[in-house]
Amino acid sequence: MKKNEIKAPHTGADLFDSCFKMNIGIYTSEMQKALMKSTVAIAGLGGVGGRVAENLARNGIGTIIIAGGESFEMCDINRQNGAYISTLGSKKADVIEKQIKDINPACNVIKFAEGLNRQNLKDFLKDADVIIDAVEYDSPSEKLDLYQWARQIGSYVLTASATGLGTLLMCFDPDGVTVEEIFDYPGNSGEIARHKISLERLSGCKLNYLPPQYYMAAVSKVPYISTNSSTCMLCGSTLAVEAVKIIFKKDMQYNAQNYEHLDDIDIVTIPLCRRIDLFDYRKDGIIDIRSGEYIKNETNVKTKHLSNSNK
Repeated sequence: MKKNEIKAPHTGADLFDSCFKMNIGIYTSEMQKALMKSTVAIAGLGGVGGRVAENLARNGIGTIIIAGGESFEMCDINRQNGAYISTLGSKKADVIEKQIKDINPACNVIKFAEGLNRQNLKDFLKDADVIIDAVEYDSPSEKLDLYQWARQIGSYVLTASATGLGTLLMCFDPDGVTVEEIFDYPGNSGEIARHKISLERLSGCKLNYLPPQYYMAAVSKVPYISTNSSTCMLCGSTLAVEAVKIIFKKDMQYNAQNYEHLDDIDIVTIPLCRRIDLFDYRKDGIIDIRSGEYIKNETNVKTKHLSNSNK
């Protein structure tokens, strides 16, 4: 069929079925409908957040809430979804919104183009089934505000660090170990804005394949830590799948008949997290982020049952 002969269906149901029919087989049609009815909020639209947004759109999430006040720059082109020569200077939120709607016109995109602040955080979080933290790690105050609000409303927060050529997937339970404890936030509020999160803590382990300057950047005045497209794509895919798992695990509590082929859905929560490394497979595994120790017998890893009382 020639390009100009391919036309998208005009009706909502036909459009949805046509766009996402290749998902069926990995998901059942009932599971796909659960995704269509779900809402995911993404805080930050940089290297990780933009990739998550695309992945969620292609999974058929019904409502995607995005927040990011920045515009694309030249230094974004090596890794960020939506970053092209043609989009330099464009608002990231505008570009990502257009991309999501081009993937799935039926997706409800709610945009916070000014970014997040203490005045709009409540509105950003209130309807989300899953919250994804893709706020830059050089913005510790904004990141802390997000987690504290999420705890107040009983919501889980997913995040994944783009470290080396891999990621550390973390799921924060609203009733579990806090982000303040894991990332050693200072007790003095005046020091939070200057707080630097340990790069080894973000990686989960020492990445021996990286040159020394990678770690030197984390403790120097260099304004960035190196990352690339492969790492950000991995983060985006990993976070999207984990968000889908949480949506299914919640839906399973009400519609168990749609998940009879599954024994359960495992959600590993902080202080345990999962390292996935594209360069060194020996770094893959479940890690206790507090000690940096790998859990050798993964059958002993306790997974989370999501309470009906939580968002």
